[in-house]
Amino acid sequence: RSSASCASIRSVTSTTADNNSANNVASVTVTVSALADVSTTVALPANATAGAIVTASVTYANVGTSTAAEVTGTLYIRDASGTVVASATYTLGSLAPEASTQRTLSFTVAASGPLSATSTITTTTAESNAANNVGTASMTVDGLADLSLAKTASVSGVSAGGTLSYVLVLVNAGPSAAQGVSLT
Repeated sequence: RSSASCASIRSVTSTTADNNSANNVASVTVTVSALADVSTTVALPANATAGAIVTASVTYANVGTSTAAEVTGTLYIRDASGTVVASATYTLGSLAPEASTQRTLSFTVAASGPLSATSTITTTTAESNAANNVGTASMTVDGLADLSLAKTASVSGVSAGGTLSYVLVLVNAGPSAAQGVSLT
């Protein structure tokens, strides 16, 4: 319910004669509006290795005094360029005062970081504080390279004093860029 009415009726009497008893009763009706305060927080591991599967944990809550109706939460995981690598939308229904619910989202860590998570929460009920409707977290990414080296000779056999050359093929199967690579 978005509002309710509260009526207050008062009357006065006296042992002394009253020549106008019609004005001895007063009433007032006040409309009380529902007021929620939904909030969200999100947590990520501090760091993870590229290619690993990790889980973001998000909490959606109502810290207000009224039930929050038609509550919806979102969660977006973005890589360093801002590209969304994972997302979810949660239809949460109603949240009673002081109620909370948790959701998780598992995803594969990008090749480089950092990664960021943003959670949001909305309700159709009036709110006392919209500043806590967004939660953020970040995570560093430890790179992971997968180097391999193949070596082939230019010929299968060579005479003494002959020339032999090799072809070296260095491949990084990632997922991250290999840093400080040297071939000896």
